Amino acid sequence: MTHRKGEVSKHHFRSDRFFCVDSQWFFTTRESSELGPFSSRADAQGELLLYIRHMNEGGVFCQDTS
Repeated sequence: MTHRKGEVSKHHFRSDRFFCVDSQWFFTTRESSELGPFSSRADAQGELLLYIRHMNEGGVFCQDTS
């Protein structure tokens, strides 16, 4: 079994990244950020894919604090 980039251990404890609060969808990242809200789970899934691609390309994630 291979492991994800940046993981030393092959023991994985993963849970669903997506959650819904008051009909708005969010996802969590490996860095423990919660991103959202999105209007649907499908929108959150699409944004997660974009986030992962950006991070894999060496991008730096900056969360808006305003």
